[in-house]
Amino acid sequence: MTSLDKKLILMDMLHSVSYGMGDEVLERLEKPNIFMGVGLWSNKHGLSIGLPMDILHMLIPIRILQEVAILKHPEGVAPKLYVLIADSMAFCEIEKKEMSEKVDLFRKLEEIKSLYMRAIKFLLRALKIDGEVYFLSKLETSSRFEEISKEVSELPFLSELSPENVSYVKGQLVSSRFMHEEFDVGIKIGWSKIPEKRSPHDWDEPRFDAFSKIACRGLSYIYTKAGLNGLGGEAPPYTAFGSKGKRCVLQLEEGIQLEFPKTKDERWEKIKHVCRFLEMGGCKEKEGDFPAFLAVAWKSALSL
Repeated sequence: MTSLDKKLILMDMLHSVSYGMGDEVLERLEKPNIFMGVGLWSNKHGLSIGLPMDILHMLIPIRILQEVAILKHPEGVAPKLYVLIADSMAFCEIEKKEMSEKVDLFRKLEEIKSLYMRAIKFLLRALKIDGEVYFLSKLETSSRFEEISKEVSELPFLSELSPENVSYVKGQLVSSRFMHEEFDVGIKIGWSKIPEKRSPHDWDEPRFDAFSKIACRGLSYIYTKAGLNGLGGEAPPYTAFGSKGKRCVLQLEEGIQLEFPKTKDERWEKIKHVCRFLEMGGCKEKEGDFPAFLAVAWKSALSL
């Protein structure tokens, strides 16, 4: 298989697992690196209880982008991934709670932060993604972060948003611009509901990025498939909450084998297909179960 053949196959795979046109994005990049944010909190459900397997929907396209970049520029350096865990956003929401709730929630926040950091690093190694993971609270101590925050606060359209949305939108804008300026980020990876089913009232990442395009010119966007909430509906791919549905969440204990989601949803079949291709170095012939290099410890979270 030639490099061109492999590149064409990879781009076809990228289109199958995302809503972005990755090849065109790579061609017009001003800055080489990739950024994705990971939330820990939902205004509706509270603090996440674990990292769902759906996070693969965001990470697999990044591995493809790095592979394609190497094929296009063999002498160059592949784009680096920066993952930003939005711990401080969860902290601010917990601060609004009654004192009787705060102690337990802050304790759980520290536990979930540690789990997410270890889990994401584990997956980056498993997927052979060149990347680094940061907590948002760490970057917020930078003087440049504070300067950008003040500049974004003066954007006129923020005054048109409802009070409950202003702080979240502002946080998204500041983080995106900081990563663009300080980490040479040219691509932001986000998730989206099925485009045909999106409502103008949906507050998913395309909605936030519409504001980001005003505050931070120079970023390109690729949207991956949403996660599944266990009840057949779409959900963020990086948070799991108590509900009647079941999510497969990452467990880091040794000896637990992969339990792949028992679903016929086509997005998982596409993910498995891409993983087999990557594992075999470009050989499409291998079939079978989920690839060995991603045989990580997932289990169905019965407590959900």
